Amino acid sequence: MKSLLLSTLLLPCLLSAEVFKPARVTASSFSVFNVKREQHNPELTADGKTGNPKSYWGSDVKDPNVKPPHWLLFDFGREITCNTITLEMVRCTFKDSLAMAINDFRLEYEENGTFKTIAERKGLLSEYRKAMNSKDLTVRYNARIPELRQTFQFNPVTTSKIRLVVMDTIARLDEMTVSFEKERVPAPKAEQKTITIDDGVLRFSFAPEDAELCPGFVRGEFKSASKIYYSDRGERDQVRRYFARGTGDATFTVPVKPGIYRVLVMGGDLRASTPGAKLVVNGYPVNIPPNFENVFFWDERTVEADDAIRIDAQGDWLVNAILLAHIEAAEAYETAVHRLVIGPDFHQLKLDPQPSNTQPPTVSAQERETGYLFYTPSLQQRIFPFTTPLDSQKGTAVSAAAAGNTSKAISIAAYALKHIPGFTVTVRAPALNGVTLPTSIHPIRCWPQRTGHKGNAKTYFKVPELLDDNRPAFLEEATSRQYYILVDVPSGTLPGLYTGSVEIAGKGIKQRSFPLNFTVHPFELEPLDKKQYAAMYMADSHRGYIAAAPPKFTAEEQLTMDRERLADMRKHNMNSIVFPSVRYLNKEQFEEIYLTVNQRLDEAGFPRLPMPHHNQALTKQMVEEIQEIVTRTGLREILFYPV
Repeated sequence: MKSLLLSTLLLPCLLSAEVFKPARVTASSFSVFNVKREQHNPELTADGKTGNPKSYWGSDVKDPNVKPPHWLLFDFGREITCNTITLEMVRCTFKDSLAMAINDFRLEYEENGTFKTIAERKGLLSEYRKAMNSKDLTVRYNARIPELRQTFQFNPVTTSKIRLVVMDTIARLDEMTVSFEKERVPAPKAEQKTITIDDGVLRFSFAPEDAELCPGFVRGEFKSASKIYYSDRGERDQVRRYFARGTGDATFTVPVKPGIYRVLVMGGDLRASTPGAKLVVNGYPVNIPPNFENVFFWDERTVEADDAIRIDAQGDWLVNAILLAHIEAAEAYETAVHRLVIGPDFHQLKLDPQPSNTQPPTVSAQERETGYLFYTPSLQQRIFPFTTPLDSQKGTAVSAAAAGNTSKAISIAAYALKHIPGFTVTVRAPALNGVTLPTSIHPIRCWPQRTGHKGNAKTYFKVPELLDDNRPAFLEEATSRQYYILVDVPSGTLPGLYTGSVEIAGKGIKQRSFPLNFTVHPFELEPLDKKQYAAMYMADSHRGYIAAAPPKFTAEEQLTMDRERLADMRKHNMNSIVFPSVRYLNKEQFEEIYLTVNQRLDEAGFPRLPMPHHNQALTKQMVEEIQEIVTRTGLREILFYPV
């Protein structure tokens, strides 16, 4: 900072200010896109409006001759005396909120035809991102996100022009305000108040001391002999912004009355990758997997408690929040779960209950003694926890059939007639004459999902959507749990009746075995690659595209991610991909990516089918260059769709 600068205010102040409007606003350059959809002319930085992600000043990104430094000039047309400048940076709404902020810049005023520096800031974002990648956990978890509203106060200067100079590759700014603050009295710090919600749900946020918590939450604290970091990422989400990061075994205990409780644990970090969390909740394992930044995962368990809910964390772990409630508060608990998982958009959505059979089932004395109803719904029927079986679906065996060179999915479910702790369903794979068919089983997990996708419909419901890890569960009375069995029939498998079984066990019930009869037909089907074409975008905001990951990943990490994603696609009968949507720089750059993509697809067993290529900036020259590459190499055809 230059000596003229007094302070950079990041806290609200009680101010009496005279704000100066510029007579003219100019810039070194600005971008022009579809003006009906978005504008980026410099005058937008003085219109008094902020928060519109399509209305801000942005330097020209199309002209390759436009290079930093970029500048934005406020010409007041007269002399003013000011001592405060506030920069409202652009808050990115579609990915990292900092992605469109500026990093290196300075503020200047004109005096006698020469611009002099008021304040200079270098590394506003890069220093923070450096801290996020630090191996020093104290640095990483104590780093605070830079404020997107930067206020600079300085000794009064008299001038007719104020200039912002940006050294970044691209300059963007939402608003700049120049004023004279007559008073500089810091606002008193508001007293932190805990807002309680008396609905039977206990909500714990693992935040630093004195943090402002989301309504209904109280601060939770793990006990450990190892270091625990309680971090605040400073974003708007009052749950996800906070977390506890442990470096060794730890325990969180909540005293409760005896009973049956539902427990949810959420883990994730808005700003850095996470170690996940291996937890045990009153004897039931909970695994929050490691993830990229801004990816949150949650899991639930139903557990019995005598006098406490005890959550044991093992090794390195990270936890944001925990919800728990007695099953008598099930409705309030479900609402709290939806609000937490959906996040800030929850208030925009409306619950959309889905149809399912809920008529009480007929239960024989023998079935009552068994403790549950075993049934076999069709794959097309979605089984919710509240679904009840029809008499026609109840059975004592499972039967299915498939031809060679295919796979067969089978749906089974159990409806509890009483509480069953440790409920376990396993499968013994079908076999014949020493040949065993590859078989897997997964419970189908219900997950809050958007249900309204047409027009302005914004609805959601907790629907069966995710194949979960198979493990013992607490099956609550009057609830269903669905399982997905997948049997692979490789090419060359001999026809016949293959027999296996579905095994069910649990506390308080007798172990039972249900026959699994699987018929392999005496013929094979042609590979799906000859019958269908199925391509998809294979990218996400964290890992990027096949053969085109963000630079934070090494070549080895890129290769591993590509292989994992392509193998999963191939398993689900996909046989092509949409070509990576990367900016076309030149023929050589495109050919390098094209060859790598083809190599990856060949290694993963993809047939050589065309790849659609989406590029709104296509030119005749680009198309001719790409066609020459395809013709010369003899590899996969490129299909252009510049829409």
